[in-house]
Amino acid sequence: MSVVRPPRRLLFLPGPTQVEPRVYQAMAQPVIGILDPRFFEIVDELRRDLRVVFGTRNPFVHVVTGSGSAAMEAAISNFIEPGHNLVVFSAGRFAERIVEIARRHAIGVFVCQKP
Repeated sequence: MSVVRPPRRLLFLPGPTQVEPRVYQAMAQPVIGILDPRFFEIVDELRRDLRVVFGTRNPFVHVVTGSGSAAMEAAISNFIEPGHNLVVFSAGRFAERIVEIARRHAIGVFVCQKP
């Protein structure tokens, strides 16, 4: 079996950013499934810590196990009804993605563009 050795690169996410070596170390750990009891413990810990980050005691802080686009889709589809309106302040690709998602959900979109 061959070993995959990708080159070190900058990630052009909201950034660009270099991957912290501790992230590589964490990614080298054994993988657990999404139905493993330890996975639920980890998610609960993340939710607890996110409440601190966001300064809330609201128990409905959720971790979306997916991409940023998946989180955008979850937010749009769960909090805005078809036929309602949304204002998007757009200055780039991610705001444009929110506009696209909202339009697919039959939501009226008012875009405030800024270069």
